[in-house]
Amino acid sequence: MDTYGWLNQNGCYTVPTIDDRKMFSVVESAMKKIGFLQDEIHGVYRLIAAILHLGNVRFSDTFRNGMDTVNVVDDKEIVNAAKLFGCTPEQLINILITRTVQSATDKVTTHLSKSDALYGRDALCKAIYNRLFSWIIQRINDKIRAPQRAYGKKVIGVLDIYGFEVFEANSFEQFIINYCNEKLQQLFIELTLKTEQEEYVKEGIEWIHIDYFNNAVICELIDAPKVGILAHLDEQCLLPGNVTDKTFLDKLNTACLKHEHYDSRTKSRSDTKLGFECFLLKHFAGNVTYNVDGFIDKNNDLLFKDMSQAMYSCDLFFLKEMFPEGDPINKNKKRPPTVGQQMKSSVSMLVKDLMSKRPHYIRCIKPNDIKSPSVFSDNITRHQVRYLGLLENIRVRRAGYCYRQPYNSVLMRYKMLCDDTWPNYRRGNAKEGVQEIMKVLNISSPDIEFGKTKLFIRDPRTLFLLEEKRKERVISLVILLQKVARGFSARSKFLRMKASQIKIASHFRKYQQRKLFLVIRYSVIKMQALARGHRVSNVYHLNSVFAIVSTDVTILKNRRHFCRTLL
Repeated sequence: MDTYGWLNQNGCYTVPTIDDRKMFSVVESAMKKIGFLQDEIHGVYRLIAAILHLGNVRFSDTFRNGMDTVNVVDDKEIVNAAKLFGCTPEQLINILITRTVQSATDKVTTHLSKSDALYGRDALCKAIYNRLFSWIIQRINDKIRAPQRAYGKKVIGVLDIYGFEVFEANSFEQFIINYCNEKLQQLFIELTLKTEQEEYVKEGIEWIHIDYFNNAVICELIDAPKVGILAHLDEQCLLPGNVTDKTFLDKLNTACLKHEHYDSRTKSRSDTKLGFECFLLKHFAGNVTYNVDGFIDKNNDLLFKDMSQAMYSCDLFFLKEMFPEGDPINKNKKRPPTVGQQMKSSVSMLVKDLMSKRPHYIRCIKPNDIKSPSVFSDNITRHQVRYLGLLENIRVRRAGYCYRQPYNSVLMRYKMLCDDTWPNYRRGNAKEGVQEIMKVLNISSPDIEFGKTKLFIRDPRTLFLLEEKRKERVISLVILLQKVARGFSARSKFLRMKASQIKIASHFRKYQQRKLFLVIRYSVIKMQALARGHRVSNVYHLNSVFAIVSTDVTILKNRRHFCRTLL
């Protein structure tokens, strides 16, 4: 690692407590688990390696066609970087030592000086690294994004806020980071101090105002339109001609000299600690001196169009996603936003997003400057507690109310504690219903205050009492519900059994009646059969008797006739 310019600047290559080989495996495993394809992981490695090789490219002054220009000192790094990007070494050299300027009718290629070539090399490395970082974040978000729901969504987010940076030499990077800290501190003040005290006044609650330092004046000094430091910096970046960091500082000394939170050697001539190329801002966390050297270039951070087009034409597949402006079809000639504009816009969007949520703060206090777990510095800790506004916040919290909720929410949660409000309160509005509940529980001022739209509870113990009473009532209601449910279940079971018994009895009676009917029918049929048999037998007997009698009569007649014949 000591051979790469981007890694050997501070002479520290390893950390005793970190195993780089193991961490590399952990990172690669995490990328695979999150859903990165093997080609994408390999592409990330290629880009990082290309940045390292590109950072080693050196230039030497030369004279060509009557003009001062530069050459690449060693082609080896160019060849390695070009191979990793997926372009030819000639293409890479061309975008590093020349620049194409296009007018309305013509295109002119100019050779760069050594300082411009170094600036272009660094700008290209930063652009690739920054866009690679953004691409990785976007891929992770795409993989873990929850599916959209038609009825909306709820979000829990964790924001790791920038740490306030104060070094021996502070430049544009520290200025931007500390500006972000100022805006987030202002949001903290708005949400926890200013808004809270304003709410008491708005709700008609008696309140003794607690003074606190509002850093809005510092934020306005930095980002106010047209008159803020960022506005002056952007103005200097747009000016034609020879604009330097010194002219930017002169502009600040003219525009901001009377501001109470701005200082410079021009304003305080006797302060020898301030350099002539520096200005001082009195941040909420303390005074920070910034050296203006590099402010113009770092704020511009312009990437030559030739470089964007070259990156777009490389074979590495996701470079096209990272440099869409390099597409030849894209004719947009609008100047890209400066770093200051981008940061201001990003911070504004972040603050707007946080304002729409319900943020909860976890303040981290650094106990010492030597990163030791066993050392506690009173001065360092005291300083952080003061500049973070924690003392004022604690005073407001202790003097204020720990709980405040709209009356509708309070009534819905605690209405079971009063017979007049359970299950629904219909005698008046929600505020009157809450007053009925508090009257029954014998809770009054100063433990609670009734605002215009909200109930305020001062002591957490009062809230705990309400929750305990609610818990007891909920238990009794649960028992009642269980009893009703069990009664309903038993009655339902009884009714089902009763219906079943009736049905069974009905079927049994039907069976009995049918059985009786069958017995009777059988008896009737048998009796009918016997009767018909008896009747037939009688007829037969009569017929037999009649036949005998008839025969006897016939014989008698024949005998008489015979006797007459004989006589």
